[in-house]
Amino acid sequence: MRTELQLNNLLALAHREPWHTRFLNVLQEHTSGLFDPATEGFGEIEHLLEDDQISSLWNTALDDLLTRDFPDKNKNITDTYLRNYGRKESLATQDYIKALRTAVPSLYEVCDVASRHSITLRDLLRPGEPITVMEEDLFHDIAPSGILATRIISLSGQPALSSYLLLYSPKGAEELQTLLRDLHQKQPGGIPPVFSDDELRRSAPLFTSFWLGERLQDIASEATRTYENSDGEELLFHRICYPLAKGVLQKQLVGPLNTLPCLQAVQNNVWNWVAPADVKPSPTASNEHALRLITTLDSGEDVRGIIRLKGKTLTVETNSAERAATIQEILARETGHLLRSPDITIKSLEDLEEEEEDDYEDDRGENLLTPDEQAEILQQYIIKHYQGLLTKRIPFLGDKTPCQAIETAQGRQDVAEWLNRLEQGRLLAPGVPEYDFSQMWDALGISDLRQK
Repeated sequence: MRTELQLNNLLALAHREPWHTRFLNVLQEHTSGLFDPATEGFGEIEHLLEDDQISSLWNTALDDLLTRDFPDKNKNITDTYLRNYGRKESLATQDYIKALRTAVPSLYEVCDVASRHSITLRDLLRPGEPITVMEEDLFHDIAPSGILATRIISLSGQPALSSYLLLYSPKGAEELQTLLRDLHQKQPGGIPPVFSDDELRRSAPLFTSFWLGERLQDIASEATRTYENSDGEELLFHRICYPLAKGVLQKQLVGPLNTLPCLQAVQNNVWNWVAPADVKPSPTASNEHALRLITTLDSGEDVRGIIRLKGKTLTVETNSAERAATIQEILARETGHLLRSPDITIKSLEDLEEEEEDDYEDDRGENLLTPDEQAEILQQYIIKHYQGLLTKRIPFLGDKTPCQAIETAQGRQDVAEWLNRLEQGRLLAPGVPEYDFSQMWDALGISDLRQK
């Protein structure tokens, strides 16, 4: 994340062969096959990811490429660049590139974030004291106890972050640690396993695959997410407009409204409708896919709606059918003779979002994908890419396709190791069917080498 150090010249070399093809293959590894080197894109799932997420994928693959050794005279892109072009760079940039050459990915727990300019990290995969890194451009969503993957390098004797940070959920981080332990045959429990630098470098694609899996899981979960208010009721935004009865003046209505214990005057002819003092909102949603919307006053009272009296109309706004029925009962009982029958407008959260997006969509000249369309595209794309890997060149297999590699005994072992890794690091998400890897094992004729 050293924005003051430019790597444009190194990136230019990465766009030349053989490095360009190698980089695309590395990126494919980091995305479990979702990136297609032939089209140099992520296909339809590219529309599901944010720009900064796409950038993170490219950066993780680039950092991995800078550390990789290949079996030819152009063994490593970093060494090649420094040898042929390094003299054109400043000493600071040369030191940065050299540090990236030996950088190792790992999983870190955030111990502290100070003023958004420094972060203290504890390595979860290797022993050692927490490390404090000074940074001028930290992500705003990093908080203590968070878990992330990055590469920590040394610049002028001071620790610094590489070009990416991947944030994980606690569950995702735990699953990633378990997979790394199993992959490198580390014993669970007791003393934390110690991973070598080589083991972590070879596992770099798994860090990215798990992170991408969680992001796709977030997208799939969004399609089934529900929203509720502090009473656990489905969010439905009601606007209830009461015309004043014939001959009724505003002051005739203000008096009764001011005497209601559940109404608190905010300003002239505006009231908050609040819950009883002994009723406190619960921050816990009714299920794991629900998000709870809570509005409270400084005093802690739960706001259930707002009432405005303007001209000849009393307007009530609240956020559920149950609350709308309750406030109508209260007003009918206390002020019914002063009001006529109301006009009621009901909108869901999706309706409000669509209204906000209409102008934006018109400007873009295209429509956004619905959650169902996103899920369908994701499902088809994952199946397509896993099936297509059998005929694609894989760096792990010496740039051979799996079908080519199985022609030798050693190649069969290599393909089995690659496929076992791929299967262990597969991307799973709610609503997206798990890919049946037995089709790949059967097609290659090496099902007997599959890990159970």
